Amino acid sequence: MGKKGAIELQFNWILVLVVGAAITIMLIGFILKQQSISETSANILTASTLDAVLNSYDDEDISNAVKIPKSKINFNCDSFSIDGISKQLGTLSLFSPAYLETDKLHILSFGWDMPYRITNFVYVTSPDVRYIFIGNSDFAREVFEKVRGKIRADGFTNIHAVEDENDAMVRLVFFGQNPEMPESLKTGENTITSLKVEGDKNSGVIEFFDLVDGKFWSRGKSYYVKEASLLGAAFSDNMGIYNCNMEKVFNKLKIISQIYNKKVNNIIEQYSNIEENSVCGDFYQSNLLAISDNISYLSSFDFKSPDYENMIKSANKIEKINNEADALSCIPIY
Repeated sequence: MGKKGAIELQFNWILVLVVGAAITIMLIGFILKQQSISETSANILTASTLDAVLNSYDDEDISNAVKIPKSKINFNCDSFSIDGISKQLGTLSLFSPAYLETDKLHILSFGWDMPYRITNFVYVTSPDVRYIFIGNSDFAREVFEKVRGKIRADGFTNIHAVEDENDAMVRLVFFGQNPEMPESLKTGENTITSLKVEGDKNSGVIEFFDLVDGKFWSRGKSYYVKEASLLGAAFSDNMGIYNCNMEKVFNKLKIISQIYNKKVNNIIEQYSNIEENSVCGDFYQSNLLAISDNISYLSSFDFKSPDYENMIKSANKIEKINNEADALSCIPIY
C-alpha cells in the first residue's frame, strides 16, 4: 500500500505539472497573440497616418519633421509598407531611400513646372540619413541650398574634407566628377550610396552607384529634368524606383498638356466672339501655331527620350507667350 500511495502521489504531481504546463503554454500563446494583434493595429494606424501625411504634401512647397512610432518602412514606386501593412501611393510622386527604420521622418515637397505646374514631388528621409553634396559650381551650391536646414545635409568642394559623423546611411552626390569614397567613411559600419550628376539646372544625366568592397560600382544611368527631378534622384537610392516615379510624372505631363491645349482653343473661341477685344484675339491668333506645336510636343514627350534640350525649349516658349499675354491683360494660358 505504501508503494501504491507513492506511485499515485507521483502520478498526481506529474498530472499537475502537465496541466500547469498546458495552461502556461495557452497563456503564453494568448499573450503573444494579443501582442501580435496590438502590434498589427499599431502598424495599421501608423501606415494610415503616414499615408494621410504624405498626400497632404502633394499641394504646395513645404517641409516638416514628423514623429511616428519606431517603424520599419519599405518604399517602392507604387506603395509603402510598415511591417507588412501596405498602402498604395497612387499617382503620388514620392522619392526616398528604399528602406528606413526610424521614429522621425523629414518630409519635403517641391513643385515641378513644365512650364505650368504638373505635380509636387514629395521627398521622404530621416535624421539617420546624411546627404553630402560635393561640387565646386554654382549649380552644386544651388541644389545644396534647396535642402540645407531641412534635412541632414552637408556641402563640400573637396571630398577629403568630409568627416565621419557615425551615420547609419550616407548618400554622396557628386557634381561633374566621378564618385570617390572618403577615407573618413571607410568604417564598414554604414550603408553608403552615391549619385553622379552631369548637367545644369535644366536637365542632365545622372548615374547611380552602390558601394561594393570599398569601391563604387555603377547601377546604371538615367536623366533628370529641372532641379526638383534631380533632388528626386538624390533622395532615391534605387534607380528603378526613381525611373518608375519619373514615368508617372511624365504621364501627368501628357494629360495636363492636353488640358491646356483645349484651354487655348477655348480662349481663342472666346475672343473671336468679342469684337472690341481684338488685341488679345490677334495675339492668340498670331501665336496659335507656336502654342499648339509646343504644347503638343510636351504632351507626347516620353521620359526615356534623351531630347530634353528641345523639351526645355518648348516649355520656355510657352512660358514666354504666357508672360506676353499677361502683359497685354489677356487671358493667360496658365
